Amino acid sequence: ESAEPAIANTAAAVASPAPTTPSTSSESNKKIPRLRFVLPPDTTPALRTILRVNNKGSPIEENNPMAQSLNSLPIGSIIEACPEGLLLAQDIADRIEKCHGGAALIVDYGGDGSSGGDSLRGFWKHTQVHPLSRPGEVDVTADVDFGALREAVNSRIGL
Repeated sequence: ESAEPAIANTAAAVASPAPTTPSTSSESNKKIPRLRFVLPPDTTPALRTILRVNNKGSPIEENNPMAQSLNSLPIGSIIEACPEGLLLAQDIADRIEKCHGGAALIVDYGGDGSSGGDSLRGFWKHTQVHPLSRPGEVDVTADVDFGALREAVNSRIGL
């Protein structure tokens, strides 16, 4: 195995219709809608941009504050990234800077993201269920990576 972390195919999963096999010929015209997670064939453009990794999923070292924490993760680690959250944090930092100072308090549940892991989960009627089990009915949630938010703001303001 390579010494480089292989996060390319473990970092992004997308929902895809699962193939269904009808049990009888009368059911052949009826397809049961099911969803499943699948791995992309390559590192996604969003992953390359957000985590600044190359096509193999290895962190690009130059001016990448996340490279050290990504390199410390074991091979096969799950990495969650939220582009909209990072952009929102940077927009808040921009507003504070334009106002010549201020503060922002972001409250949610989550950690610093340094350990990786899969925090995606679904809730239906106050019970934890598979996130894709009941499309449109399940509340889907994930932990906030406050470490990534901190790095996004620091890179924006030059820290």
